[in-house]
Amino acid sequence: MKIKIINPDVNEEITAMMKESAKAVASKETVITCTNPAAGPKSIDNAFTKEIACYHILEEIIKSEKEGSYDGYVIGCFADPAVHAARELTDKPVVGIGESSIMLARFVSENFSIITVGPWSRWVYKEVVSKCNAANRLASLRSPVIASADSFTNRDYVKELIIRESRNAIEEDFAEVIILGCGVMTGLAKEMEEIVKVPVIDPVAAGVKVVESLIGLGLHNSKIYSYKTPQNPELINVPGLLNL
Repeated sequence: MKIKIINPDVNEEITAMMKESAKAVASKETVITCTNPAAGPKSIDNAFTKEIACYHILEEIIKSEKEGSYDGYVIGCFADPAVHAARELTDKPVVGIGESSIMLARFVSENFSIITVGPWSRWVYKEVVSKCNAANRLASLRSPVIASADSFTNRDYVKELIIRESRNAIEEDFAEVIILGCGVMTGLAKEMEEIVKVPVIDPVAAGVKVVESLIGLGLHNSKIYSYKTPQNPELINVPGLLNL
């Protein structure tokens, strides 16, 4: 099977990190492609950059569908931007790393805490948790202030912050699982598990394993109602591939 991971950040270093994490957990027969749009925000740090990223994610989906090369897609941002719209554009499985992480956490614990990249993002994470019908399982959102674009340049410092907040979540909020709430935190989970002594979910790894399962089971997006393909949408002066 062939899986495409779309990193919404225009940041090739983070894209490379995601690809490495994905290949570490993917099945031997799975071919991983990891890309980022040529245009868009360098990091998703607020609602504005999230919405800008959605346009370029959808362009990537349309381009990939025209190529016909992929069996499924992973959107590599915990806010799960454009996931619903992407499912309208393809019958292939499309998963967000946010929803994938939350679903897996529910299998191995009664509650979980999410370590986010800053206070701005709390409403975004609550929105993702709500869409997964998991609000009653959320122990806490912990938010060390980490700039997404800086997270790959000072990994030791970032790791210290995440470990500190994870320990606080376990000791003060009684969290039983820690979810790393951003794609830039990928690759830290196994090392952290040895330190904090509870399961730690890597969001990119979670997305890859969930989409592999959907593909392996032969499941596709239902096109009868929610994810019905747009029929000749009237888009006026919209540049690029979105002119379907």
